[in-house]
Amino acid sequence: MFGAAIAVSNASRRSIIGPKVNVDFSESISLEVDALHREIRSHNTSTYLYCPLDQLPDCSMPVRMTRSSNGAEFTWEFPVLGKYQISGGRMKVFIEAGPSFRPAENREQTGATAGVGMELALRTMRLSPALRYSHWGYNGKYVGANRDQLQFVLGIDGLLNEETISAFGHKISLSVVAGLALTGALRTRSESFTNTLEIDPSTGRLVPVDGSVIVNSNRTSPVIGFATSLALPKQMSVEVGALYRPLNARDISTFSNGFSRERSFTVLTWEFPVLAKFKLPVLKTRPFVEFGPSFRASGNLNDARPSRQGITEGIGMELHKRGPAITPTLRFTHWAADPTPNAKATHPNQIDLVVGLRF
Repeated sequence: MFGAAIAVSNASRRSIIGPKVNVDFSESISLEVDALHREIRSHNTSTYLYCPLDQLPDCSMPVRMTRSSNGAEFTWEFPVLGKYQISGGRMKVFIEAGPSFRPAENREQTGATAGVGMELALRTMRLSPALRYSHWGYNGKYVGANRDQLQFVLGIDGLLNEETISAFGHKISLSVVAGLALTGALRTRSESFTNTLEIDPSTGRLVPVDGSVIVNSNRTSPVIGFATSLALPKQMSVEVGALYRPLNARDISTFSNGFSRERSFTVLTWEFPVLAKFKLPVLKTRPFVEFGPSFRASGNLNDARPSRQGITEGIGMELHKRGPAITPTLRFTHWAADPTPNAKATHPNQIDLVVGLRF
């Protein structure tokens, strides 16, 4: 092969659609969590010049070959925005800002979003057109990627009445849950190697080197999702959650010639805890304990085989004055052993710090 040229162009869809949850803390301050579906796509063209076997070794007439493909880089965005609203009758101006997330296999991104808009109150709904700007962090996996994004979005909210949702005579409430994993998800281990051929960065030639690699060096993993609670008598309730938790890690190789290399990867998981909760009748913060089974679905495995069930227990407190209740919780989950343990074995013990907004 004589050489190759690779061209990448934008093929993203402009349309954006998805649900949102808005939590009002006061007349001026609120929190909005969106799940926006927008396909961030690329059109890739690769051109190669190679020498057919019948022309070797002279290769007087190299052959050109071109391949084209479309790739979907991201399909979902999750902005978490604090909003400040300037009161002004039926038309209210607001500003918003907060982090945004793009989960997509091994190419997850985080960014910051800010926007300005207005809220128009109609008879049965509220319209909130807004202009948003997002700046995405650089993860080293795209050449020429546009890190700046300008969007026009239109939010539509129904005006809720004071009636509560109930089942079998008991109140049902919905929570938005977000947090951070405090422990690594994959077992970390170290390996050493000798006489591995690698390119010398100073000469560009293949040379034998020694080195070591840290396998499954864990990175920060966020937790985000929703939960539904059913209130029961005697300070008890049952909560069912659906939590997105990527298992982020990387392999770090260090060579004897001073060169190092990292390979980042992600195992995607959804966790479904089913927890019995009991509020302790002490203090104004209303502490509670919770316990129950958890179930896990996984994808983009990267040779991992996470187990599917475990036991979760936690302790937290409920802070509630006006508006939604805030429930910071420290959770411990013990997962069953992986069905096929290997180099990408998951850790059986997991600790998460999550905060719920229940309304």
